[in-house]
Amino acid sequence: MTEVIVHIHMPKDEPQTLEIDEFARRRGSTPRAVKEAIRKGEIPIMPKKGREKPIINNALYWVICLSQRY
Repeated sequence: MTEVIVHIHMPKDEPQTLEIDEFARRRGSTPRAVKEAIRKGEIPIMPKKGREKPIINNALYWVICLSQRY
């Protein structure tokens, strides 16, 4: 079996982390839908300390999306 390695480069204007509202705006979704996807484990977040607001790990989200089979 042949192994293929793909290097993923995020656009320079794409931040590595995003707050829920900004992530939803950029994806054309609602904050409520994004929170539900986070709860289901579909969108990765950064580790939280205490009652901090969730911060989306946008870099990891790109990796997950681009590595899915179609």
